[in-house]
Amino acid sequence: MKLKLTLSFFLVLFAIGTGQAQYKDLFDFNGTNGAQCNGAITLSNNDSILYGMTLQGGSNGDGLIFSVHNDGTGYFELLDCHDNYGENPPGSLILSGNTLYGMANAGGATFQGIIFSLHTDSTGFTDLHDFNGTTGEWPNGSLILVGNTLYGLATSGGIGPGNGYGCVFSVDTSGLVYKDLYNFTGSDGNRPYGSLLFSNNVLYGTTFQGGANNDGVIFSINPDGSGYKDLFDFNGTNGKNPYCTLALSGNVLYGTTHTGGANNYGSIFSIHTDGSAFKDVFDFSFTNGANPYSSLTLAGNTLYGMTNLGGTDSLGTIFSILTDGTGFSTLYNFDGTSGSNPQGDLTFSKNGKTMYGMTYSGGAIGDGVIFSFDIITSGIPQLSATGNSFTVYPNPCKGNFVLETISTEKQFLTISDVNGKVVLGQIIEAPKTTLFTNNFAPGVYTIGMNGNQEIERKKLVIIR
Repeated sequence: MKLKLTLSFFLVLFAIGTGQAQYKDLFDFNGTNGAQCNGAITLSNNDSILYGMTLQGGSNGDGLIFSVHNDGTGYFELLDCHDNYGENPPGSLILSGNTLYGMANAGGATFQGIIFSLHTDSTGFTDLHDFNGTTGEWPNGSLILVGNTLYGLATSGGIGPGNGYGCVFSVDTSGLVYKDLYNFTGSDGNRPYGSLLFSNNVLYGTTFQGGANNDGVIFSINPDGSGYKDLFDFNGTNGKNPYCTLALSGNVLYGTTHTGGANNYGSIFSIHTDGSAFKDVFDFSFTNGANPYSSLTLAGNTLYGMTNLGGTDSLGTIFSILTDGTGFSTLYNFDGTSGSNPQGDLTFSKNGKTMYGMTYSGGAIGDGVIFSFDIITSGIPQLSATGNSFTVYPNPCKGNFVLETISTEKQFLTISDVNGKVVLGQIIEAPKTTLFTNNFAPGVYTIGMNGNQEIERKKLVIIR
């Protein structure tokens, strides 16, 4: 019998509550093998390997880069950070082929941080750039990769009024061409802690401070450094001090603020890419979470994230909320033993059923954990995998593409970028569906279609 599920009912199931979802503590940091993570997990192309970084720990206490199997076994230290290898690596890694790209907050030639690359087998470490103050210093976010160019934010440093409010930069993957694209001046932003988002040849981001009220801003800028726009200034009441990287659905940006909002415990907001229609979508109250550092991860019309504090044990939560601000649900309350005080982001598996993340503290020793969180479990009706073959065309595509499936059942589609991050998730109900890629950067993506436990994947190449 065909499974009869409406789209709205499936999305309710997809955003299930605490009792139906499954949390697993996959690995506990103990100082020697790393400690205190504030980034996200990066998945290998087949989701079997997790890559990440710790701010502290390792043989020198300066943090490290690691890999581990998705079941928590096979933990391997890829690089022990220290001195010229960088120190205290924040944020997340970018995976392209067999090369990882990332940043260190300190260390390097001038002890102001570096940009580096490293092969997934732990060989080939390359210092691509040493920050020196005038080119930025002490980065706290992550890189993004567009073609052969890496873009990022330095939290301080740069050239201009104030000489130290941070900057937007780019560097090619060889490290030969570094560009300081834009220097913040305070009035237009100050201290960017998050990462950039690329869409339709525009970069979007946030700053922790600065702007009209010194409570942070949302901004856009062209990849060549021109056309900087202060899209929105926070004022405390509508949110304050965003740490987040923005998420995008259509022409709407979503994010979190660390403080401010109705209860001063932070908020979830939305805003159009042109700076119009800002909305305070949700205000945290401590009981349901507080003070998120986390960015939002979008799957279909559901946003997922974490708070650093609040919840049942005051140690942080995992939550979901629909993009229209309804349906807020606390999916998990961290209790210390299972981890506490998450500061990073969630990463979806390509089948859209499991999220991976890390906590800053808690676990067996108190130095943080790596965890998985199953969204769809055996307690929830699954979609049939019967007739799961599909085709996509044109491929490569410049704008929209057509997906055809021989299945007569509803299926769940995910599109993942080269870093394993799910950039689109939705129900496919018709045998022929047109999908639009205007908000995707050029590159290679993985399309996954799944029913019960059967998954089929194909590559999609987007060009411009």
